[in-house]
Amino acid sequence: MPLITDDTGMPMFGLFHTENLLPSAVYIDHTMTVHYKQAGHDNESTINGRIQDMLNSLYGAPILTTNSEISMDNELDNDGVLNPGEGFSVIYTFTNNSFETDAINAMATLSIDSGGNIISDENIEIGDLTLGETAYGEFSILLDNSVPFGDFNIHLYLTADYINNFGELAEYSKEVSTSINVSLNQAGFPV
Repeated sequence: MPLITDDTGMPMFGLFHTENLLPSAVYIDHTMTVHYKQAGHDNESTINGRIQDMLNSLYGAPILTTNSEISMDNELDNDGVLNPGEGFSVIYTFTNNSFETDAINAMATLSIDSGGNIISDENIEIGDLTLGETAYGEFSILLDNSVPFGDFNIHLYLTADYINNFGELAEYSKEVSTSINVSLNQAGFPV
């Protein structure tokens, strides 16, 4: 749903500069992008038209969810704690939760911190995700013996094409990050 704000004298309105002291109206769309801002007031018909444009944009845009699960499937000591030299897999679930838009030629690309290697393909061709459809993808990662301790970051880049409200091919992109802790600890030791 669009967020429509009005002057309150709060400092956040400095973010929406309109060559006036304060904007009188700011319309923020579903991507948290300023859709429209102005100093002054419009009539109800104009306001309703802008809101309808924003809703059309929302309904015509892809909404792809990405959930991850980490599996310790290449852990050498089987203690549930990831140590240097061990490996794991990240399993992703991709779901098209759009209102009315199919994702076309969806692609997932993984990047990771230094200190590890993606031993599977770093790209997964998801293909087309129709409305309500779910797809799965898995990446396998092996850590170096010299990987730094602490959070090991994993970044997934999801891209897809879609047909926008104007019948044009448009591009969707999303980044999802997660991390897993790497240490020399063993389960039950030191804590």
